[in-house]
Amino acid sequence: MNNNNKIFRGDEWDVNLSFSKNHLNGNLKISNTNQRRVYKPLLETPDVFLRFAEIGFLYWDETKDTKVLIEKTKEFLNNFSYLHNLDIFEEISINPFINEAKTAANIISIIKLIDKNNTSNNSLISNRIYSLLEENNQKNDDGIHEWMIKTIQKNLQNEPCINQIESSNSNKGLVLTINPTSLKAAIWFQLANIIISKKYIKNCSYLLCKKLYSTTRDKRNYCSSNCQTRAKSYRAYHNLSIERSNKSKKPKKISEITSSKTYEPIIKEKEFIEEHIEMASIIRQPEIEYDPDHGFFEDLESEKRILGD
Repeated sequence: MNNNNKIFRGDEWDVNLSFSKNHLNGNLKISNTNQRRVYKPLLETPDVFLRFAEIGFLYWDETKDTKVLIEKTKEFLNNFSYLHNLDIFEEISINPFINEAKTAANIISIIKLIDKNNTSNNSLISNRIYSLLEENNQKNDDGIHEWMIKTIQKNLQNEPCINQIESSNSNKGLVLTINPTSLKAAIWFQLANIIISKKYIKNCSYLLCKKLYSTTRDKRNYCSSNCQTRAKSYRAYHNLSIERSNKSKKPKKISEITSSKTYEPIIKEKEFIEEHIEMASIIRQPEIEYDPDHGFFEDLESEKRILGD
């Protein structure tokens, strides 16, 4: 792979954002390259497209808290770098980065709608698509699914990946590899691949995570086993059911529980115990007392009479 196609990560970035007449403006630049290294995003960061989409969702929310936007944008850039390689101290507008992230977020939203067979948010996504097209002086008469396919195909053509034959360290042979020419190319390749693979895109059910993740299992609810364990611990600590946890309801304080009311988890626990005691009583029936078996003899007296004591 030549130097022009190398993708770097590990740089430190400066991000400046400000609102002017309800429009967000800002710029980006690399401030430090001491930790820079070459990396392969398809191999090392297979979920970078989801992290990029999360940035897009933040900007779609139109929060006025620029500190959060700056923090999350810097976190992405420091971890994964910019869409294309830049020279140190080269300052560029943040707007192309924001628009690209918003587009990725729209595509993830469409995939999630398709997975759930749900069209309730179609109008919201359509409005977001049209607002992006207006910013770029483009027109689109397609439905959201057609728009998604055309957008991915267009970006795959504009940001291609290169097929190369490389040496394999495992079997000392040759392998055919796919190498993106930029981080943007890697992101669009991953977006195309997630559609073909027919994986589900979900948000982690753990309240303190909510991270996007992909899975082949429809019933999987957590991005990792760690989050699943933390969610269980959280519910156990707060005496919350899964339903209450998913609705983000806060647990009642002890001071809020009046003496005239019995706390719901206690009722459920009591019912649980009573139910299992009843089941146990059914299972553990009193043992039937059988007459002793004296084998050949009719009774103990006959046995003693013939065999003696």
